[in-house]
Amino acid sequence: MSEPRPASTLRKASGLTALDLVITLAIIALLLTTAAPALKDYALNQRMQSALARFHASLAMARSEAINRGGRVVVCPSAEIAACAESGDWQHGWMVFLDRNDDREYQPGEPLLTSEPGVGDLAIRGSRHRTRLRFFANGSAPGSNASITFCDARGAVAARQLTLSASGRIRLKTPKESDGAACEA
Repeated sequence: MSEPRPASTLRKASGLTALDLVITLAIIALLLTTAAPALKDYALNQRMQSALARFHASLAMARSEAINRGGRVVVCPSAEIAACAESGDWQHGWMVFLDRNDDREYQPGEPLLTSEPGVGDLAIRGSRHRTRLRFFANGSAPGSNASITFCDARGAVAARQLTLSASGRIRLKTPKESDGAACEA
């Protein structure tokens, strides 16, 4: 028969005390309140970058197709695939087509090269004077430089802009303060 152990050799019960739980919850709450704004900015930045990349890719593809096909290619805002929109608002989507009759309008017989859906809560605004962006067979984009401004809930502070030059070059830039007014409209 074995003898009972003395009390000093028995294991003490271990577990989570109420104080441990309160301290852990306080640390979690502090981390969440600190990280939430940064996480929101990260998500907005990712959404902005995605929209910029999609639009840039559409412009680059339009220029490439104009050169490869030896014809004129138009990029226009479009909420539906059937027609170009008359406004300079691109957030509802856009389409790229080969403009065989050079009227800058899409007809069912013209090849639709691609179309992109809207981008949700981003505002994408272009010039009122250039609602159609077109590329010639030599890769140029005739007319004055076109600027397309991308805005989100943060306003002009976080706005980005794609600029299309007459030579067909596409540049990404942060708009000047005066250009950021497109975010306020």
